[in-house]
Amino acid sequence: MPSALPPRNRRNNTNLDDLGYNYGYSKQINKETNMNNNSTSPVKLIVSGILLIVALIITIMTFKVVTIEGNQLGILETWGGGVQADILQPKTYFLFPGWSKTVFKYDASSQVFVMNDKDDGQETAQGRRSGAYVVQSGDQQDMRISSRIQWRRLPDKIIALHKYAPTDVEERLILPVLQNVIKNRATLLTALEAYSGAGLVKLQSDILSDLQRN
Repeated sequence: MPSALPPRNRRNNTNLDDLGYNYGYSKQINKETNMNNNSTSPVKLIVSGILLIVALIITIMTFKVVTIEGNQLGILETWGGGVQADILQPKTYFLFPGWSKTVFKYDASSQVFVMNDKDDGQETAQGRRSGAYVVQSGDQQDMRISSRIQWRRLPDKIIALHKYAPTDVEERLILPVLQNVIKNRATLLTALEAYSGAGLVKLQSDILSDLQRN
């Protein structure tokens, strides 16, 4: 009798149609997977855009651009170092990190301070336009003395001014010194001497010399 045939192996007897079908299906899956991996979803684009905007904002906040004009000098203060010794000359500065640094700008040009009872029409003048200084002469006569002086911030003194009088320099420094000098000199003269030609010239000269020493 013929021997019995072994059971048919399903794997070995898979026909070509099955192989062709399975192979084509596998290629389709791989193709779709690659397309999904290479494509960028709208959500990813939105997240990337948000991250870019945040990075740009942080960069803008980190840097600070400060311009010192031609008639100005600058003082730099930092959170960690305080007032810096180097004076900033006129130009544009890029500060990093900007949030921890502050630049104070001061006018270094010539300015005018007046103390009188009339408006001389000069808009650049600062001071007391209705504040002529009243002092007593050597013979106890009231004298109203008007004054007009030019002044400016010296580069080698600007740091000291920044620490002592960053604002209201005229009222805090110039006015008290000017009044004190006028008082000391005017009380040495009689009213007649102070208002006469030679006496007035001498009074003006003495006041100017005292102011320059101060």
